[in-house]
Amino acid sequence: MHIEIEEQVKNDIKAISSYIALDSEYYAHQTANEIRDKIYKLKTSIYYGRKVPELNSENIREILYKDHYRIIFKIEYGTIYVIQVLHTSQDFNKNFRFEKL
Repeated sequence: MHIEIEEQVKNDIKAISSYIALDSEYYAHQTANEIRDKIYKLKTSIYYGRKVPELNSENIREILYKDHYRIIFKIEYGTIYVIQVLHTSQDFNKNFRFEKL
C-alpha cells in the first residue's frame, strides 16, 4: 500500500509542533514524530481506524493520536491519501478541507 501525504498535512504537523514548542521543544518533537509514525503504520493496515463520523464513508477514515488529533485519510485505488490533521477541539465542518475529497 502506498501513502501520499498532502503538503498541507506536513504544514498541519509543523503548526502543531510549533504550538507545543511554546511550552516544550521536547514534546513538540516527540508529538510530530509520533503523528508521522501513526501515519506510516497505515501501510500495514489499510482499514485501521474508523470512518469519519461526519462523512460516513467507508473510504474516508481517521485515526486518533492521543485522543487530541484526528489524522484523516482517504483510500483510493490502492493508495492512502493523508489529507488533514485536526485537533479534536476544532469544528470539523468549519476546518475540514472538503476540497480534498
